[in-house]
Amino acid sequence: MADPGYTWRDGHPQRRAAYLAQLKRDGYLVCWRCGGRITDPAEMHVGHDDYDRSITRGPEDRLCNLRAAADKTNGKRNEPVVIRRDW
Repeated sequence: MADPGYTWRDGHPQRRAAYLAQLKRDGYLVCWRCGGRITDPAEMHVGHDDYDRSITRGPEDRLCNLRAAADKTNGKRNEPVVIRRDW
């Protein structure tokens, strides 16, 4: 299911449908972030700009999309990461 922040009005579902149609037609898409091939529709995300979510960059493979989101989110942590091992 798509993020509730993406609506029909902002065009996200239409872009996703267009990328999926292109994938079906051509057999693959190229990830805008890493340049790798996307062949599985379940692995295709609509890639957005890292700083402006209103800008669509192109199809993006799932791992690149999630890694970018994690990098952005983890960079916002204010508290230091403490690793404790109480054995």
